Amino acid sequence: MSSTRRNNAQHKSNVGALLMLWIIYPMLPLITSIRQFSNKKYRIFIILFGALYGFTFIPIKNSDGQDYKDTYLSMKEYTYSKYINDITHIADKESDFPDIYAFTLFFVSKKISDDPKVFFLLTGLLYFWVFVALMGTIWELAPSGWGRHYLWFFLGCVFVLNFSAGINGVRFGMAFMVYCYGALNLILKKRIKFLFIAALSILVHFSLLYLVLFLLAFYLAGFPDRRVFLYSFLAIAVVSSVFSSFITENVSFFGSAIENKYNEYTDAAFMENRELHTDNWRWYVNFDKYSTFYFVNIAMLLIRFFSFKIKHDLLANRLFSFALILFGASIISGGLVDSISNRFILVSNLFSLIYLLYISYLNPGNLTLSRTSRVYRLVFILHALVVLRGDLYTVSPWLIFGNPIVAMVLESDISIQDIIMDQF
Repeated sequence: MSSTRRNNAQHKSNVGALLMLWIIYPMLPLITSIRQFSNKKYRIFIILFGALYGFTFIPIKNSDGQDYKDTYLSMKEYTYSKYINDITHIADKESDFPDIYAFTLFFVSKKISDDPKVFFLLTGLLYFWVFVALMGTIWELAPSGWGRHYLWFFLGCVFVLNFSAGINGVRFGMAFMVYCYGALNLILKKRIKFLFIAALSILVHFSLLYLVLFLLAFYLAGFPDRRVFLYSFLAIAVVSSVFSSFITENVSFFGSAIENKYNEYTDAAFMENRELHTDNWRWYVNFDKYSTFYFVNIAMLLIRFFSFKIKHDLLANRLFSFALILFGASIISGGLVDSISNRFILVSNLFSLIYLLYISYLNPGNLTLSRTSRVYRLVFILHALVVLRGDLYTVSPWLIFGNPIVAMVLESDISIQDIIMDQF
């Protein structure tokens, strides 16, 4: 008992010291919390870093982040009555957002300050809070992952989205994290409260309704872990044949705002312009766009169907079944919208990586899984570089080289990436 008390006191002392250090130079506590991610008490510094990232966030020109900043600045007086009016009319054609998350952030932020920095601070705080909770849940699937070959699959989960996704995009990034946190915990613990948590993602971004329906079907089917192949492929076959037409025929049920968004994203001219936009991307961006998707899903299928010596348990079967259903859902979505708008690929990627991580943990000495991890390293490294390159356009020098006090006093419109490009 005394040893436990001493350890708790030591941890509290360490957290206090890191908190003081965070005020002086946040990067050092961040590095410590990443290196000791298994210690839950240190994870707070990743969340605090996310809040500081939001506060110092530099929106890219013509990006979603710039649009949110402009919208926030245009709201001179956002009263409670206006807020209630907005969230009770989110289904109307004139609504800016067909969900309540952005309006709620606007309202709370406006109560604090008219400075959009506060809006992005709250956005970063909430996003990284859920992000850390999700990564913590994934980490517990393979708690001794550092130094193991399946560490690369965990890193793939960490980098599944840009770190700026929940700040720049505000809604989808947060909805992604909420859904994945709820869905993964529902699979792990079979408690219905996690289904409701996943369903909260609809209030953040309406498009997650699509995936919530798949999760609901999976839950009602009783988490099929026997005859997993038959259940999964039957589900995909049935859904593929009816779901696309079902969405098209019934989208008006969800209100004119969502119907307008759906019609906009499925318009042939819009889709063609979006695809033409990808022609201007550098080769490595286009390669990265699908490399993770194809690699992890092909690896998942080959491992499950052709590697009979790989051990599976009930959880591995459930993870595979759900990952396979999400793979089918992303393909269905790809038939409705353009490749840029089909962000359900990212959800499919995450759960395929979770499956590969867990199955590698169950079979630590398996040569096939070890080789798969080695090949994935190359895919991951390219993906991580593309992610960081995009994020650096939004990172202020004060985030990396300053501290919260400096960030409050000084403001920079020049990003780290701008500085790097000027030097080269």
